[in-house]
Amino acid sequence: MNRTIVLLTASLLMPATLWPQAITATLLGTITDASGAVVPGANIIVKESTTGVSRNTTTNQEGIYTVPYLAPGVYRVEVEAKGFKKFVRENVELRATISTRLDTALQPGELSETIEVTAEVPLLQTDRAEVSRNFTSKAVTELPLVDRSFQSLVGLMPGVAPPSVDFTRAEDPQGTTFFRANGQGNSANNTQVDGVDNTNPTLGLTIYIPSAEVVQEVNITSSNYNAEFGRAGGAVINVVTRGGSNEFHGSLFEFNRNRALRARNIFNVEPQPQPNFVRNEYGGKLGGPIVRNRTFFFGGYQGRKLRQSSTVTTTVPVDAWKAGDFSGVAGLI
Repeated sequence: MNRTIVLLTASLLMPATLWPQAITATLLGTITDASGAVVPGANIIVKESTTGVSRNTTTNQEGIYTVPYLAPGVYRVEVEAKGFKKFVRENVELRATISTRLDTALQPGELSETIEVTAEVPLLQTDRAEVSRNFTSKAVTELPLVDRSFQSLVGLMPGVAPPSVDFTRAEDPQGTTFFRANGQGNSANNTQVDGVDNTNPTLGLTIYIPSAEVVQEVNITSSNYNAEFGRAGGAVINVVTRGGSNEFHGSLFEFNRNRALRARNIFNVEPQPQPNFVRNEYGGKLGGPIVRNRTFFFGGYQGRKLRQSSTVTTTVPVDAWKAGDFSGVAGLI
């Protein structure tokens, strides 16, 4: 069996209204002074570390700011206000569908003075009530997932029965993993890729399964979905694919399995030959800039070659049975 997956994407800076909410992150918070009084009109600059793409907003009369529709990633956040020192927070990690709160207390001083904080923002989510978990690209590529498919991650969620494969390769060549969340059947689940519905409405199959190399993040929500999700009573799997950055990055991979590393079938005893089995899974990815700080590209390829045979044990009728004589069958009479 040969299987090939190719993914080519391009990403560029677009108006916020064009970004689908289901695959983006939100940064919000309240800006105050040292006494706890709110600071209206403070300028907030949010800059993605790898692409250089930035967004900015200002606090309202209550000192509250919100920056929605941010691509998942690591950001640098700057806060500026007249009469206060500039505040900078590095390594703010924003994840898909998650609202991250970053409250800041400014210190009196000049804008030429900077207070820089490098501590990470706590991932405790206080602004949304959903029950969810996010898996990074590191988890997707390094955890021992069946067929290197992101679908196996759902088995790590509470309230989910062990995932299973219910169709043959001929019926479902992409290899859908079925699961039951919170007592609901598989048809109650919904799988999305970059915010687009990715579920066959008839059989509940997953239409497109991107390779592990091109997955940036997987968000699995099992209850209390936000308004942007629909057609689900069990769980929602939302996959975000990767994009390019200001630097060129790429990798190659290959995984091999063969019969020398496999245990024999219990009925396949020596000196019978062991059935042939050779599986090669290989590919790579490459991403980089087209126009720095604005337009980027990313592409991935995955191929699979599988050559195998199997051991089948069966019986054939003896001569007496062929003649209609079953007297030798114990317990028949």
